[in-house]
Amino acid sequence: MQPAPVTGWIDINLFRSQPAWLPAASALLPLTAEQWAARSPSGQAVQGANIVAYPALMAQAQSTYAAANASASVAYTAKNVAIPDDVAAYLKALLAIANGTDITSTALPAAPADLNGTTTAASTATTTT
Repeated sequence: MQPAPVTGWIDINLFRSQPAWLPAASALLPLTAEQWAARSPSGQAVQGANIVAYPALMAQAQSTYAAANASASVAYTAKNVAIPDDVAAYLKALLAIANGTDITSTALPAAPADLNGTTTAASTATTTT
């Protein structure tokens, strides 16, 4: 099972009754006093019933995906141009690492040359006469 990012910390002892927004106890991970004291606002994940260090590759993929998706959106989507297949495949690969569905990759994929819309197959073609 791949680690999942911690989405928040909450001390349920602060509430007299369960707030409507709070998930059921079965969806929460109870912590010992030591675990609560050692919690961090970032860099931690849940794996099984344990708090673990957040895998660096997942964190790197999340930030890289956010930047690459923004670049592709500006270069293609905002101009109502179809995103090239290699760019779409790159974004899918990053997202799979970022959300933990790809647990075999040990490095991020290389960014395609046309990610920013500046180089495309048509613009890099050369002709000879």
